[in-house]
Amino acid sequence: MKTRKYASPVAAVFAASMLAVASSTAMAAIICNTTTVPLAIPQDGTGIYLNLITGANGASPPSGWDFNPYDRGLPGISFWFNNDVNRGALWDGTNISVLPSGATVGPASLFTNSVADPAANLWRTTHIGMYLGLRVYNEGTATMNYGWIQLDTGATGGFPATINQFCYQNDGTAITTGTTPVSLQSYSID
Repeated sequence: MKTRKYASPVAAVFAASMLAVASSTAMAAIICNTTTVPLAIPQDGTGIYLNLITGANGASPPSGWDFNPYDRGLPGISFWFNNDVNRGALWDGTNISVLPSGATVGPASLFTNSVADPAANLWRTTHIGMYLGLRVYNEGTATMNYGWIQLDTGATGGFPATINQFCYQNDGTAITTGTTPVSLQSYSID
């Protein structure tokens, strides 16, 4: 094995410092919230506000909130993003998409931050185990992040409605709906 020699002790300390910095750099990760779910969405004009990054939620908007599902009355469930370009739901150009497991949500996706009808029409019926794709601004890293919410809706205009899980990719790259960190997955050995 070859040993690297440094011209001075200062060069050796500098090289060791650079290795330490490189090894402490944050790695991309899928982050899921498992402590605040499930969240029942109240069938009222306020609904529930959710910060996808921190998990903070409530009837009043928490700091940095990203998503507000609520009852718009007739025709039913709707999603509020405060018309903020840093928030939005994946859509097909007419409707907010109802996504199966395995769909991609990322920088190449089309998003809306409008509540104009018929944007949420596809969610105003029974959906179990389906996903809503989101883009959110991560104030902690100053990057746009992409995530998903597993949302169950009912037959009466989308109610009852429940947020069962939500995850986001923390480095600004795309995420696949239903993908969770290895730490949340279970395996069996046959």
